[in-house]
Amino acid sequence: MPPEPDPPRSRLTGRTQAEEQTVAGRAQQTGAREFGSVEELFRADRAQVAPPPHLEHRVRASLAQEPPRQPWWRRWLRR
Repeated sequence: MPPEPDPPRSRLTGRTQAEEQTVAGRAQQTGAREFGSVEELFRADRAQVAPPPHLEHRVRASLAQEPPRQPWWRRWLRR
């Protein structure tokens, strides 16, 4: 008795598998990382991508207007 042929795959199934292989290949090429928290993701992104100059200037100006932040223990002991 000859083995049964594989059932025909739909185009969607074939496309999904091809996409998964492409994504897995990209992850290996780019050295994909897994982050433990959102903050770690933002820090890694910040280290790799520079903000546009007009936004960087606005953020620096805004931070310069903020009062210096006191350590937590001074805020607690002052009460």
